[in-house]
Amino acid sequence: MEDIRRIVEQAAGGKPVSVQMLSYGATVKTDNVETRKQVARALEAAGFVVQPVYGEGEEFLYHLNVSLPVMH
Repeated sequence: MEDIRRIVEQAAGGKPVSVQMLSYGATVKTDNVETRKQVARALEAAGFVVQPVYGEGEEFLYHLNVSLPVMH
């Protein structure tokens, strides 16, 4: 799970990001759409499931929910 934090920080390239670790994965908060896209691509390439966060307000455009893939 600590891989999520490492991947996010590397993908953000020094831009401000926040990673809140949760039991199923993490919520990632970035500061703009481009950073969010870079982080999402890096997490997906590492095999994580990435989904946007839905909610009221522009800040939600920059947030992602990250979870581990379900193994069948």
